[in-house]
Amino acid sequence: MEEIGDKPKMEVCRVVKVNDKKPRPVKVTMSNSLVVSQILSKACMLRQSDKFNSVFLSPDRSVEKRVECRKLIEELKKRRVSAPGRRYFIRNGTVNSLVNT
Repeated sequence: MEEIGDKPKMEVCRVVKVNDKKPRPVKVTMSNSLVVSQILSKACMLRQSDKFNSVFLSPDRSVEKRVECRKLIEELKKRRVSAPGRRYFIRNGTVNSLVNT
């Protein structure tokens, strides 16, 4: 958290069993929703860090939102395969695209 300039109170735990093939996700519980919003807004700064450039943050989602997000990601992957000359991204619950320049 020092990488993005914040040191809030939090609880941290691993959420899945040990697997040698993939790194284990970490569940972080913050003291309040304002802290969560601030950290998520600064998450892009982690990509600029040499130490944490492979770390990804995502907000807590309900079961329905997780299912919806998975469907959007699957659609995004299909579109990337079918038209590789475009740049695809998810915004406001839809898959959008731009022409690569």
